[in-house]
Amino acid sequence: MYREEVLSAARSAMAELSLSITDLAIIEEAERLGIPDETSPILREETFGGGRKTGMVVRDRLDGPVLYLIGAPEEVIARADDADAGLQEALDVETAKGRRVIAVAHRTLARTEPGQSADDLEQHLTLDGLIAIEDPPRPGVRETITRMARAGIRTIMVTGDHPRTAAAIAGEVGIAVTRGDQDMLSRRIFPAACHQVRQELPVLPARGPGDRSGEWSR
Repeated sequence: MYREEVLSAARSAMAELSLSITDLAIIEEAERLGIPDETSPILREETFGGGRKTGMVVRDRLDGPVLYLIGAPEEVIARADDADAGLQEALDVETAKGRRVIAVAHRTLARTEPGQSADDLEQHLTLDGLIAIEDPPRPGVRETITRMARAGIRTIMVTGDHPRTAAAIAGEVGIAVTRGDQDMLSRRIFPAACHQVRQELPVLPARGPGDRSGEWSR
């Protein structure tokens, strides 16, 4: 049942035009499990991009507005009151396998709250859980990178994934990533250090939708 509850919350957190690869994977699994589509009206939404690594939707329910937050686990977990060490352990395990992981949380709002700032609303959330998605590199990518390296061409991977996910995928396709590289991948120091590290890092974090060559493409 827990799995269904997390997927149901994830569907509620989706905006009306959620068509990313990640969204479609969640919708497909929810439909497979017979989880109905979310039909309650959206009062407000804040989308990914512009520095946001999460998406927020406020839905109008009969018993009051409900806020849903979905996206980067570190961002969602930081806003939840009930996160524990076991959750971080699960995140570490899944990202080390190269899986894309997102977190989902929610909070019931007072009728007067939806007009407040997103920063004020996205606090004291209840964590619904994590969703791990398998998205392996496409066939032939490793061989192509090997051929380019032999030709003297350096490959840089730009990704919006969690640093550990990015490092695992990079390793699968033959891009060496050190522990120091993973630390530098944190977007908390990027792009401030961009001018120093862009010439050195094998993997770079995407700064927004415009910084990806096709969303989540590998």
